[in-house]
Amino acid sequence: MEPFEREGLADWIGPLLDGAFVTLQIALAAYALGLMLGLAGAAAKLGGSATLRGIAAAYTSLVRAIPELLLIILLYYAGTQGLNAALQAMRARRV
Repeated sequence: MEPFEREGLADWIGPLLDGAFVTLQIALAAYALGLMLGLAGAAAKLGGSATLRGIAAAYTSLVRAIPELLLIILLYYAGTQGLNAALQAMRARRV
């Protein structure tokens, strides 16, 4: 018997397709969320009150000043901690 037996394509194509489908769902949800946040930010910068324009301008300046990779890492770890705190407040299981 060989140490590594080869499995046929039929054995793992299902899980690969499931993973691809989940990846597409996440990508589309992220695109929709980004579009909504972007449109809200643009609307705040172009119109609205001076307070909203100031908040939008401060957000834009802050995000542009932070390198993208650092921002992704910060959001990943801070987002996980925030999500766990929210789940703990709702007496749900941690992520």
